[in-house]
Amino acid sequence: MSDDVVCNSGMVPINLNSKEAQQLVEKLFGLSVIELKSLVSYDDKNYHVTVSSSENPLIPDLWKHGYVLKIMNSVDSRNIPFVEAQNELMIFLNENNVSTPRPVKNVDGSYHSILEVSLEEGGSVSYVVRLLTYQPGLLLKDVKPSSALFYSIGLFAANLDLKMKEFSHEGFSSRRTSWSLECLPQVRSHLFVLKDEDKLGIVNEIIEQFEENVISRLETLQKGPIHGDLNEQNIIVEKTESDYEMCSIIDFGDSHVSAYLFELSILMCYLLMLTQSADEGRDVVAGYSYLLKLPEDELKLLKVCICGRLVQSLVLGLYFYSKNPSNTYILCTQEEGWKLLKKLWQIDSDTLHTLWCSGINSIREN
Repeated sequence: MSDDVVCNSGMVPINLNSKEAQQLVEKLFGLSVIELKSLVSYDDKNYHVTVSSSENPLIPDLWKHGYVLKIMNSVDSRNIPFVEAQNELMIFLNENNVSTPRPVKNVDGSYHSILEVSLEEGGSVSYVVRLLTYQPGLLLKDVKPSSALFYSIGLFAANLDLKMKEFSHEGFSSRRTSWSLECLPQVRSHLFVLKDEDKLGIVNEIIEQFEENVISRLETLQKGPIHGDLNEQNIIVEKTESDYEMCSIIDFGDSHVSAYLFELSILMCYLLMLTQSADEGRDVVAGYSYLLKLPEDELKLLKVCICGRLVQSLVLGLYFYSKNPSNTYILCTQEEGWKLLKKLWQIDSDTLHTLWCSGINSIREN
């Protein structure tokens, strides 16, 4: 498995100002730019672009919400089959009533372009450039969470996974990154970033239990294509009469074939971080299980998998920050992440299992 794992530690950051980004949009896509605003991102370069007109016959109707100019990081840009897989997946999902960004064709009729940048020390590096429709709505991180919202998110995630099950592409066949949950044990090589002995002790315990209880039975877990990064920055919600509900999902850069248990665990990791409480996990599990029911023995692994994702987010965040200290966005989960990790790890696994699965029983009774 390690031969297929992509580690983004060797990426070359792109130095691009707003004027140069605007010129890319105009040259590659034939659009007249009104405004271009930088968006926060982990390792790609993203801009929200508002345009006034199109000289590209392949874009006859402008998307009223604008577009996202996405310049992929230098590591992922090497994997063109995966770039194509993402584009085709988003097209497929939109055709099957799942709202995601849609790729836009450039003036040459392709859904991606290659930008070659010369390096001062010699040589050059390539970056994949894409234009996607901007998804209207609010980021989950910017609204007050509720039980009903968490249920709708679980429901949306299960529907997404079921639709993705019907999609296949060679670009997904063997893709793994350092963020794939099954790659958690590889975090050990980055533990030098932890200076706190208590944190280090918890992390080692979690990795050991993950290896013993999850990795040991990896081949038996239910699998399919998953989004792989259902977090509060990638979930788009809209206002309803009485609450909010999930309406769209963005960023398929971590999509791959893996266990549905991991999809649910990753989702719960980030949702529970918003509330700092284990209780709302029952609403997420109930929503997901309404459409995609996981076996009881897999659901019992939720605690160690959620904590495993927290470990990835916290340790890899510190590691990548050490490589690129100008990007403070990388550290956005540190404070709340450690609080949740310590809290969850102290709760008995059976207690959490009973709590989280109680919502499933409520659905059956109704």
